[in-house]
Amino acid sequence: MTTATATLSRIRHVARESFVRNSALLMANYVISGLLGFAFWALAARMLPADTVGTVSALVAGLGFAASAAGVGMPNTVVRYLHTEADQRAFVLAAVGLVTATSLVVAGAIVGVPGSFGLPLGPTSRILVVALVVAMAVGPVVDAVIVGFRVTGSIVVKNALAGAVRIAALPLLAALGADQHDGLMWALLLSTALAALISFTVGLRQARSVPDGGSGRLPWSALAGKITFSGGNYASMLVSIAPLAFTPIIALTLLGPAAGAYTTAALLLVTALNAIPTTISQSLFAELSTKTHDTRVIVRRALRGTYTLVAPVVGIVLVIAPFVLAVFGPEYTAATWCLRLMALGSLLGAFNYVADVVINAAGRIVAFTAVNTAGSAMVLVATVVGATHSLTGLGLGWLVGQGCYSVLAGAALLRRNA
Repeated sequence: MTTATATLSRIRHVARESFVRNSALLMANYVISGLLGFAFWALAARMLPADTVGTVSALVAGLGFAASAAGVGMPNTVVRYLHTEADQRAFVLAAVGLVTATSLVVAGAIVGVPGSFGLPLGPTSRILVVALVVAMAVGPVVDAVIVGFRVTGSIVVKNALAGAVRIAALPLLAALGADQHDGLMWALLLSTALAALISFTVGLRQARSVPDGGSGRLPWSALAGKITFSGGNYASMLVSIAPLAFTPIIALTLLGPAAGAYTTAALLLVTALNAIPTTISQSLFAELSTKTHDTRVIVRRALRGTYTLVAPVVGIVLVIAPFVLAVFGPEYTAATWCLRLMALGSLLGAFNYVADVVINAAGRIVAFTAVNTAGSAMVLVATVVGATHSLTGLGLGWLVGQGCYSVLAGAALLRRNA
């Protein structure tokens, strides 16, 4: 066998492995979703004033955090336990039902509190907030079902379709005379709800059920025994997403609505960079949950694959940052150095994603929660301190905070191996 033939054979063998295949599909999903998201917000920035984009993007970021809070840790719980359930359909329905109920409560609190926490909500906006929180909360749960069954190609298709609908809806709503704030929220709601509906349908088709599984009711008992895992993941998940969720709000509060828009544009690129470690980590968690792999081997492969992809992309972003931001409008280039510093932070964040998965999959819920809480708190505090000075300071704070997080995560891993 020639060297070229042997190499080709090895590539084919690796490509057939579920970990590599799912990681590649999830990566494709994030790339496509990222490009479509970039196109949507760039179109919004060209159509609407920066103050409007900044206000709505900060509102949506806050609602995203609220939706994650309403998720009560179910996405990771679904991935972790799906394959051990005799009645998978009952388990999925119970998880979706629970999250739907909690998201309605959370959304009701947001719109029902006098003053709505200072959010600019009119009558239509309040309805949109409730619907958007529910869709954003249920979406990750049904996506977790697809990831758990390793039919991740469906996620790529449905997110591409949802992203296209979001972009098409924006000018259509403007032509129909929709309010600028509500128009943005309508576009986001339509696409998010469509994506969740498709995932739900695909996931249920994959799930097996038992003949006497109690058809027609939500069997909450399917969630019994999983509260500890769900609770630990719930708290950790909330604090881990807090930096991305609250950074636009920090920028808006300390630097003004326009700065909130500029920060959102920068975060779109940072989120795209984070897509690489996020997707690899999701597949890594699914693989480690099956207990059929050598942990050290697959983790090394995950880290090697992550940095092989992340490092060159970060280098590209450092060069093209001002040109990419100019797509949103010339004023958005004010976030050039903010974006560059946050991109450098992605090099540290990549390690944090993988470390979190290893700790979580090992069942070290206390350590997982502690690292997430302390690490995310450091990122937020450093970002706030930096934002009190300038937009560039915000980016520097993000970078420093990610470095502190990496130190904590590394220490947790070393302690386990000692």
